Amino acid sequence: MIKFDSIFKQIDYYFSCLREIAKNDVQYYKLNQFVLLIFVLFLFFFISIYTMFAKEYRIEMSIIFTVIVGLIGTIVGMFFNYNSIENLRSSIEKKDRTAKNTASKLDNTRKKLLDKQLSLVNKFEKYVSEINEDKK
Repeated sequence: MIKFDSIFKQIDYYFSCLREIAKNDVQYYKLNQFVLLIFVLFLFFFISIYTMFAKEYRIEMSIIFTVIVGLIGTIVGMFFNYNSIENLRSSIEKKDRTAKNTASKLDNTRKKLLDKQLSLVNKFEKYVSEINEDKK
């Protein structure tokens, strides 16, 4: 006897997981690619098994194999291309943050050095004026 309650709970769980994934565009994109890849791989294996047990070999099968292998290559290429772009974007953002932090630290150091130089110039002028007054 099949318990429909457990089946419905399982289906509800899957749909809640899909809703969580769909909240983030990147995860939704990866989910679509994954589903499409699984579907194309399933077709590939199904047609492979069919051609192994078929009594005659047809040229149409080689065309279908070519299309399916092309789809697999396209999907995998898109997936890795998207990942590499995301990795590149995150590394550029990290380098940008590092450069901004370094620039702000250098700017603070430059300001401190200018203040110190200005105070030294003021002290020097004060000593020079004192020496000039002593000479008079």
